[in-house]
Formats: sequence, C-alpha cells, structure tokens
Amino acid sequence: MSMSIGMIVFLAAWATGLTSLLLLVVEALGVWRFSQRAFQLGLIVARQSQPLPRATGDRTLGEPFETDSGSFKLVGPDTCMFRSRTRRDRFRLRTPFPTRGYVRWQAGASEVEVRVPLSTSLFFAAWLTGWTMGCTLTWLAGGGLLTGLALLLGWTFALGVVWYSLGLELRHAQNVIDELAAELAGGAEIELEEIAEAAGG
Repeated sequence: MSMSIGMIVFLAAWATGLTSLLLLVVEALGVWRFSQRAFQLGLIVARQSQPLPRATGDRTLGEPFETDSGSFKLVGPDTCMFRSRTRRDRFRLRTPFPTRGYVRWQAGASEVEVRVPLSTSLFFAAWLTGWTMGCTLTWLAGGGLLTGLALLLGWTFALGVVWYSLGLELRHAQNVIDELAAELAGGAEIELEEIAEAAGG
C-alpha cells in the first residue's frame, strides 16, 4: 500500500465520520417525531415472530402512546412503530445504538423488527477504518510494536462498545415489546367487556 492511497482512505474515513455526526442529529430528530423514513434507516439487528395481540379500537392511527419504557405510534391497522422512551425521572444507561423498530401483524402472527441507527453504525465503521489506516501509515513510516498495540487496542475498544451496546439495547427493546403486549392485552380485555355489556343491555 502506498502512502498516498493510505492517506486518501484515512481522510475519507474521517470525512465519513464527520458526516455521520450530522446525520445523527437529523436521524435522532426524525425518530423522536416518528418519521417513517427515519425508522426505515439503520441496520436490522433482530427480526422475530412474537405473539402480540392486535391493537384495539381505542388506539387512534397516528396518535402516539406510551408505556413505562417505550413510545409507540400506529401507522396502519397492521403496523406499529416503537422506540425507547426518554425519561428524566429515571436513570438508564445510554449507548450509541438506541433501538427502534416496527411491529407488523400478519395472518394471525406478529413480526418484530429491531434496528439501530445508521448514523452511529457509519461512525463506528469510519472510525475503525481511519484508526486502521492511521496505524498502518504510522507503521509504514517506521512505527514499531506500539503501533500494532495501538491498532489492537482500538479494535478491542470499538468492538467491545458495539457488543455491550447491542446486548443491552436488545434486552431493553424486548422489555419495550413486552410492555406493548401487556398494554394491548389490557385494551383488548376492556373492549371485550364493553361488547359484553352492550350485548347484555
């Protein structure tokens, strides 16, 4: 690898990293506002079928609702968007990969799709590329054992953050889905009671 090519890759990686920080602001605002475009961005980290009751008639399309840990919005009779709820009265460890996603009801089953932000995914990929190229250029310029150690520490740190973040956020996403299931099940029971009362009256 020539020094010039390595420098171009290094600069391109850091330019991508800076761009991803700008995207982070736009993406976070879109997710907060329940923009469907923002929810469709990002990497899918989990997709599974899970038994969830359908949303009942007391849920208005386009009107957000909340549980203890999550915020939700029905965007269609068979589709619900969800994200973590930000609460100032309760501490929760935050990571660079907050989850959001969709619940889709299909033919008697429901599919849960969980995504992480595109912006932070790009940032970590760019950071690793820039770190690797920087260490490589340093080694080509005469760097010794410390350069290899720096490369190893950089990758270990980045992969450790990603591994820990995904594990924590996927557990939190499952908690949000469990709360949604309880919320919808409660609404369904209320609706059945109202139907029974109307029939009895």
